[in-house]
Amino acid sequence: DDTVMYHKLDSRWDNRAARLASDALMTELNKYHEMATGMVFKRKQDLVGNLYKMIYPAGDKLDIEYSYDPGFNFEYTSDEDSSSSEITTECAGKMDSVIVFRDEFGDQLMPFIADSYHNALFTRAVPLPAYRAFTESYSDVVYELAERNIPELADAAPVLQTAEAELDPEDIGGTEKFLLEVERDDPYPESGLVRFYGTYASEYPDAEEETYIRFTDTDINDSHVFPVYRMTTEVTADGESLYGFEVYVDSRFSGQAPSGGDWKISIIFTTNNGAKIETAVK
Repeated sequence: DDTVMYHKLDSRWDNRAARLASDALMTELNKYHEMATGMVFKRKQDLVGNLYKMIYPAGDKLDIEYSYDPGFNFEYTSDEDSSSSEITTECAGKMDSVIVFRDEFGDQLMPFIADSYHNALFTRAVPLPAYRAFTESYSDVVYELAERNIPELADAAPVLQTAEAELDPEDIGGTEKFLLEVERDDPYPESGLVRFYGTYASEYPDAEEETYIRFTDTDINDSHVFPVYRMTTEVTADGESLYGFEVYVDSRFSGQAPSGGDWKISIIFTTNNGAKIETAVK
């Protein structure tokens, strides 16, 4: 079928496409749903296209949209404005719950998903509050992201505890006194996580390889740094580039170390010749 299911005056797909995407999603999640092939859509010219409004703010031209007949059974239990950062719904007679991390393409998906669950929460919060999938009770977790928005994943680390790592000491080629600046804050206290972020200086890191954060006291604790690899425009006095890092770890690393002192923090990065180098300890 060569039917175009995108709007002419809007950057998103129409409700027919959203329904097909919802079919695939609900099938994957083993949720009962009425298939799109058995649905009736009414064609109406009543959509205010976001692209059209961007170019012609005072214009009144409308785009075609397709509404589902006979409609939906769910109810909003929050603000129903699709631009809201968080929307909740309830559908009587349905079972289970779902949390949906979404972007603007989730606007049209929302009604179809909400109609399949007793409770649903849709969030487009940034950075991605992924910890909520683990700290709150949901039957299913959905992450919807349009392909054109994938580069945004590199803008900030998701709020999620990173996996621990076990590094072989023999793999680390030594410690070099590269500049390391580390900041710590607690922007999401309900997550039980703290954020460490900052910059380190180097002449030759390999952005394609893993980077780690190390907390040292009486023992060594290594964790993967999310691949949010942002090179700044700044350079050090020695002409070295500054590279950004950001990571969320267990809140115990924000307090006093077991020995009674402070945790010693360093970054371990991989160079372009494959060696692992530890920065100076902060």
